[in-house]
Amino acid sequence: MKRIELFCIVFFICISCTNKREQWITEELQHQVLNFSDAVIGSVGGIQKEGNNLVILDFKQDSIFHWIDLNRNHYIGMYGVKGQGPDEFVYPSSLNSQGNLQMACFDNGKREVRMLHLNLAENEMGFSSLVKTTGSIKFDIVPLSKSRFVLNGEINGAMFALLNENGEVMSLSDGYPYKDDAESLIPSRFRALAYQGTLRVNSNAYFAYAIRGAKQLHLYQVESDEIKKIGEVIEGYGHYTPNMDTEGSYSVMNDGNFPECYLDLAVSDNFVYALYSGRSFNEYKISAFEGEMIYVYDWFGNPVKAYRLDVPISHFCVDEFEKKIYAIANIPEPTIVKFEMN
Repeated sequence: MKRIELFCIVFFICISCTNKREQWITEELQHQVLNFSDAVIGSVGGIQKEGNNLVILDFKQDSIFHWIDLNRNHYIGMYGVKGQGPDEFVYPSSLNSQGNLQMACFDNGKREVRMLHLNLAENEMGFSSLVKTTGSIKFDIVPLSKSRFVLNGEINGAMFALLNENGEVMSLSDGYPYKDDAESLIPSRFRALAYQGTLRVNSNAYFAYAIRGAKQLHLYQVESDEIKKIGEVIEGYGHYTPNMDTEGSYSVMNDGNFPECYLDLAVSDNFVYALYSGRSFNEYKISAFEGEMIYVYDWFGNPVKAYRLDVPISHFCVDEFEKKIYAIANIPEPTIVKFEMN
């Protein structure tokens, strides 16, 4: 009898501990506005921190990149001219820190990965080409190194490809999600449009992919020129209708009654930070693309903690060493803010 009672107590304790691990520990964060009088920010496409510098991708201005020196609390200026020239940009769609005062940017208009070089002594931003690609549907390409790149798009039904320095495919990994047999019959090019998201790579050749139209997070490691899945979080699927009426044309219509999900993503060697909306376009309109919750996972998809922000943000980056989150908040105009993490 005593053994049975002891077993029940131990079982109850184990179940209680398991439930506690599954619950989110939520921390409330308060924003601080960073004022830079010369910075007029328009339509933001991303924000990244490199050293003591912030670079903001802005689609609306004549130039593409805002550069801010946080150490001197100084707005340096805008760089990167729009155009078809060799040092110009057509449509840069992502921005990723690469260390050593460098950032990588994928120009979807040119299908080219460019490197941004921050010259602090001269207050100059230089540009160089890393890799060019052709063909297929490409949403983003992020460098793992100078000779290896992760591509997100649609290549022979795959969601990711590993490229070499010549833009050649070395390996493929994972297909686009589907919730049932009916969705599995939708061609992968349409599912690729429905399950677009944000791709981020860390310094250990791990990468994460957070989907905007479905609450899904996919986690991978690149090892021996192969992409291996190491974790995932799947809490929903996309709600969309593919348009297959026009031959050779690919488009989908998303159902605006369902919430937007992961809007932006930041990664470190240990953690993955995902900005969540939870707002539907039909109810919130353009504000659906802002979120107040950042969920933190480890690289296997286990929940670590959550941050609830006092203002919604659209884009963010994380400095774990300084324990700060830098972000763009519309209050009401696009404004640079920061949050202190405990």
